[in-house]
Amino acid sequence: MGLPRFGRGHAEVDAFGDLILRKVATIAVEVFTQPAAETSQKMLNLATTLGTPEQPFGGFQIQPGVGTFENYLDWGSMEGASADGRRLGEPIASDLSPAPSFSDLPVEHQKAGLLSALKGFSGEGVSAFWDAAPVDFNLREDFPKAALVEALTAFAQGVGSNLITITVANPSTFEGATRDPEKYDLLRARMGGWSEFFIAMFPAHQAEHQRRPLSTPEPT
Repeated sequence: MGLPRFGRGHAEVDAFGDLILRKVATIAVEVFTQPAAETSQKMLNLATTLGTPEQPFGGFQIQPGVGTFENYLDWGSMEGASADGRRLGEPIASDLSPAPSFSDLPVEHQKAGLLSALKGFSGEGVSAFWDAAPVDFNLREDFPKAALVEALTAFAQGVGSNLITITVANPSTFEGATRDPEKYDLLRARMGGWSEFFIAMFPAHQAEHQRRPLSTPEPT
């Protein structure tokens, strides 16, 4: 539980995570490009049944990607405990984002520089998820504009994953919204290319967003 985590700017851990992602993407493609005998026969049967010489049946395309949308709660509830310290049935991370802090302990913001964290998603493994690999970042409300422009410029030039979302809210803002929702009716949480009003979320979803890591300006 005390070890450095993927996606928080630790070069060795990020490289190891990227290696795993590359293997996952490769295996997903090879299921169709180098199918096992039973899978190959099923594909042939479909092509024979649904295609003709004039209109052959194809469509066996596999585009690796990752995305949870709101299912980080549902899918986590069906999974056993994991080696990173996550307990049985607890939520998983949203999309390709770093894992949130443990739900049975006080919130740990896992602070890391935004640009450093972004660079950790720049490997061949993440690039192999060409059907999108969203990474969700949380920033404080006083995050310097120049630092944000620097990170977004780097992203536009190819640093990081192929899709990022950024939520801007202080931990105290999230906490206040759970107590007095009518005062925070414009607060949004963003993930995976979509957003939702924070006060419209169920409490378990709100808790997940409060436990997402915080990204900071790079140290000077």
